Amino acid sequence: MPRAYRTAVKVGLAVLVLIGLVWVVVGTGLLPPKPATYVAPWGPARSATVSPDGRQVTVHYIGGACDEGAEAQVDESAAQVKVTVVVTEQRGDCPAMAVPRSITFELKSPLGSRRLVDGSRT
Repeated sequence: MPRAYRTAVKVGLAVLVLIGLVWVVVGTGLLPPKPATYVAPWGPARSATVSPDGRQVTVHYIGGACDEGAEAQVDESAAQVKVTVVVTEQRGDCPAMAVPRSITFELKSPLGSRRLVDGSRT
């Protein structure tokens, strides 16, 4: 057998083995699943604090033990500031535990007399 042919066969087999490994890992769920998101209520039972200048707000909410991060989606109007806390969590085995968490963000203009509204409740 020519040497080039043997090399081509070895490379081909290596590629097939690699494809097989990828198929096994993906097909059996050995790769971590994509994170999921949920909206965390923070309303009346929870709280929010506002800095003295009215521009920085910290929202306190109850998250989960497997939360990877959170984002505050803020919609400001003349009458209110609607805040929706969107939490990213890792799927998979995780204890069902409530964990107090908070997220801080800046407003475009001071809160003033505007109402803070929990976006999960609208």
